Amino acid sequence: MNHSSRILFGIVATAVNKTLNNDDAQAVGHRPPARMPHPPNIDLVIAFRTTKESTVSKKQTREEARKAEQQYQHLIDTLTFAGLKAVGRRGESLGHILVFVLCPPKLVVDLVKRERFVLLQALVLSYHLTLRSYSDFLEGLPVPPAKKVLTLSPADRIRLVHAHISSTPADGGLGISPDAPDWDCVESIFPLHDSHFNDVWVRAWKPSTIASVQLEKIREQFGDSLAYYFAFLASYTQFLIAPTVLGILAHFFLSEYSPLYSIFLCTWSIAFVEWWRVRERKLGLRFGTRGSFRVEKRRAQHKPGMSWWAKELRILASLPVILVFAALLSALLTSIFVFEAFMTKLYQGPGKDIVVSLACAMLASF
Repeated sequence: MNHSSRILFGIVATAVNKTLNNDDAQAVGHRPPARMPHPPNIDLVIAFRTTKESTVSKKQTREEARKAEQQYQHLIDTLTFAGLKAVGRRGESLGHILVFVLCPPKLVVDLVKRERFVLLQALVLSYHLTLRSYSDFLEGLPVPPAKKVLTLSPADRIRLVHAHISSTPADGGLGISPDAPDWDCVESIFPLHDSHFNDVWVRAWKPSTIASVQLEKIREQFGDSLAYYFAFLASYTQFLIAPTVLGILAHFFLSEYSPLYSIFLCTWSIAFVEWWRVRERKLGLRFGTRGSFRVEKRRAQHKPGMSWWAKELRILASLPVILVFAALLSALLTSIFVFEAFMTKLYQGPGKDIVVSLACAMLASF
C-alpha cells in the first residue's frame, strides 16, 4: 500500500468509526453479515466511493480523500437528522463504503401521510376543484378505515424510503442522489435482494403455471411498474395464439401475399391495442395508480430559471435526428421487402429457398 492509499484509508476509517455505535448497529443488523443466516433488516444501501478509479497524483488523492470525508460525514448527518438509521461498512474494495439505511416505523407512517397529501393536492390542481368540492372529494374518497398497524408491501416501503432520500428538497426529500452535483461521491442507491423470495419465485415457474402470472406477488415485491410489465407480456403472449394459428393455416391453404392474411393482422393489431387500453385502466383502478402520471417530481439535474423558448429549441433540435433515423429505417425495411419479392417471384437460380429464407431472417432481425 503506497503513501496516498494509506492516507485515504486512514481518513475513510476515521469517518466510518465516527458513525459506528451500538444503537445504529442494533437498528440495522444484530451481527456481522457473515454470521447472519438471513439478510439484515435494511431498507436501502447507499454505495459511497471515496476516490475515483483512475490513477491520480498524491495531492489530488489527498484532496479527494478530504472531500470524501466531509461528504460522508454530511451524508450520515443528513440521514440521521431526517430520522433514519444509518451505519457504514467497508465495501468490496479500498475506498468503497456501503451505508445501510433503515427507516423507523414512525417515519414510515409520516411518509405515507405526506404522499397521500401530495397526491390529493395534485388531483385538486389538475381538476381545478373549488374549496367546497375539495372537501366533498376528500369525504367521498374510497379510503379504507384507519388502522392502528400500518401494513405496507416491501415494494411500497422501499419506494417511499427511496423517494424520501433521493427526491429534491423542493419536493420534501433529502436530495441525496447520484445525479445531484453535491453528492458526486454517491454511486447508487439500491435495495437488497430477498434471497428467500427469489428462491421460492424461481421454483414457482413451471410449465404448467407459466401462463398464469401472479400479479399481486409481483406487485408486492417489485412494485407497480414490473406488475404492469408482466401483465402486458402475459396478455400479449396469449393474444399471439390467434396469429400463430392463422399463420400456420395460411402457409398451407392461402396463397403468397394473401390480402386476407394482411387484413386479419391489421384487425388483430387494432383489437389488441384497444383491448390493452381497457386492461390498463382496469389494472390502474386495481393497483390504485389511476391518474398517477399527474404527480411529477423534479429531477436532480433540474436547473430552474430556463426560459420556455430554450426548452422548445431543445425539442426542435431533436427533430432532424428523429427524421434521419426514421428515413433510414423506412429505406431499410423497403429494401428488405423488395429483395424478398424479387427473390420470390423473379429469381429461379440455385438456392432459391435458402435466399428467400435469408430475406425473412433479415426482416425478423430488424
